[in-house]
Amino acid sequence: MTNFDASQTSSHGEGDQRERLEPRTGEIATPPVRLTPQAAVDAAAWYVSGPVLVIMLAPALGALALGLAAGAPFSAFWPVAGMVLIVSWLLAWLAWSILTPRWRLWAYERVDDIDELKRIALADRVLWPEGHIIHRSELAPPVLRAKLAMIEAERQAAAEMRARAAAPAKAKPKPRTKAPAKPLAKTKTVAAKATPKPVKPKSPAS
Repeated sequence: MTNFDASQTSSHGEGDQRERLEPRTGEIATPPVRLTPQAAVDAAAWYVSGPVLVIMLAPALGALALGLAAGAPFSAFWPVAGMVLIVSWLLAWLAWSILTPRWRLWAYERVDDIDELKRIALADRVLWPEGHIIHRSELAPPVLRAKLAMIEAERQAAAEMRARAAAPAKAKPKPRTKAPAKPLAKTKTVAAKATPKPVKPKSPAS
């Protein structure tokens, strides 16, 4: 896929710029340049919006220019221009449906924060909300959809790891130390003294 020149690059992923070995060819492949979400969305204006506008307007404007050049009255060629405009709109929608998933993959491979990328793309009308009829019209083969889902899962896991690393470590509660048991007071056992029974004096023998 064609690489776009963008002046805004992301500071994240600088460590990923090291060369890696391409498994298929065995050649050294340079990883894609990291971009900010805004830079990736700006690139969509050239990769998606530009071709779509050309396909949408060029045929109708060409038919209108030919009619004016031929000197035909407007009432004669406006139906033809209208039909050309309708066909060109359908072709533009088809082009958008094909180009958007491929731009999405191009952006996912170069952006760290995919959630921010989606937010900016939705605001700029590059993407449409999930479930929208236009979003469902994106034409992506199963292999491309699987790759997009895999990249999203990897970015989500990386974001969670960064969040856990940035979160302050919780102080471990100090173990409760039991107070030393007080020694039991020695109880003095007083031996009960047996009191002698009184002896009755014997009466003298009579």
